Amino acid sequence: MTRLRRPPPRSDPGAEVTLADLRAAADRVAGVAVRSPLLEVPALAAIVGVPVALKCESAQPIGVFKIRGAYNAIARLAERGGVQGVVTQSSGNHAQAVAFAARRFGLRAVVVMPESTPGIKVEGVRRDYYQDPREDAVILWKRELKG
Repeated sequence: MTRLRRPPPRSDPGAEVTLADLRAAADRVAGVAVRSPLLEVPALAAIVGVPVALKCESAQPIGVFKIRGAYNAIARLAERGGVQGVVTQSSGNHAQAVAFAARRFGLRAVVVMPESTPGIKVEGVRRDYYQDPREDAVILWKRELKG
């Protein structure tokens, strides 16, 4: 049985994020995540009476904003070495970002998604990670509510 290892903790998990932490994360995601544009929407601003801008995260390589965090976390694991794969549970954007990042680092990804996840999200994970349908490790689970 393979034991899962957690990423190395920061010196103090409760500590504030430092400028050095931010710069290191920015370096890790450089060339992967893009600076998504802010688009002003004057017509909507006129209706609501305040400036309105949309942050267009659909400009990311996989169309989801979660790419920064997932890629940074998996890059940290890969820097450590000895990691063969990752496991995540998500119903969409995070799952897709983890699958994408794992593939970029040559790691196996197992993605657990609720059975009720929209098909477009499940297919997004499969598209961004699994090349061979026999290797599909998207696990759909039915959550049973107890009451």
